[in-house]
Amino acid sequence: RRSPNTKKGRGGGGGGASHSQSSHGSQSHSPQDSVNTEAILSKLAKAKEIESSLDAAEAERRSNPKRGKSTPASDEKSQALRLQLCGMLSDAIILDPVLADSSDAIGRLWKVCFYGRINDIRGRIVRERGRAKKRAAAGAQGGEADAVAGRRAVENLERQLKKFLGEAVQLYRYLIERYVKELMPLSQTQGSAGSDAEEEERSRVVVSSLYRMHIHLGDLHRYSSSQNKEAEECYIASARLAPGTGNPFNQLAVVAQQSSEPMT
Repeated sequence: RRSPNTKKGRGGGGGGASHSQSSHGSQSHSPQDSVNTEAILSKLAKAKEIESSLDAAEAERRSNPKRGKSTPASDEKSQALRLQLCGMLSDAIILDPVLADSSDAIGRLWKVCFYGRINDIRGRIVRERGRAKKRAAAGAQGGEADAVAGRRAVENLERQLKKFLGEAVQLYRYLIERYVKELMPLSQTQGSAGSDAEEEERSRVVVSSLYRMHIHLGDLHRYSSSQNKEAEECYIASARLAPGTGNPFNQLAVVAQQSSEPMT
């Protein structure tokens, strides 16, 4: 479920992009503002190109005769593209919350840079464990050597996942910290040359974005089975940012179920 503050599905004032554009249109801005906007738009356009390249790489992988199996070279290429994309989208999110929101930069950052990669690694771990169990059950020749190789493969994937989750958590904490500062009273931060309408729209977008980023950060903690407490705190924070939405409570229920399951 989306927050009622997100740009899609809002009544009355219309979409965030059109509102922002109309607000900006009534104000005079310095040439530097235009330069910054153009730079951000350029990053977002480049991000679209990278996403297209990733889509093409994924389509090629799925068409591989070996049941969509990726290769180390293709993995490395895709990861390099994700890193570029992560940088582009993160810059846009930090530099202009309203413009980033109009391009769903936060949703794209999560889905393309993190969620897909996490699911891919977790899926590989499940498959490696499944193959190891099948070999052990079949009592295949050389079973002990295969079991050792299988355990090493799983351990390697688990290390990859742990490292990836740790890096993602650091980024989301940083983004959240930057957005929380956006909500500080102007007396505590630098003054703004924008109109009241612009500042109100910016604050609305920041709150909506914080709601989403807390959900994503909670998910990252939840994927680390030992960090359920941190996940709960993130989901509770997101619920406070968007009262009446159900998604944080759905995620809390998942954490509760995950916490009650025996460790394997």
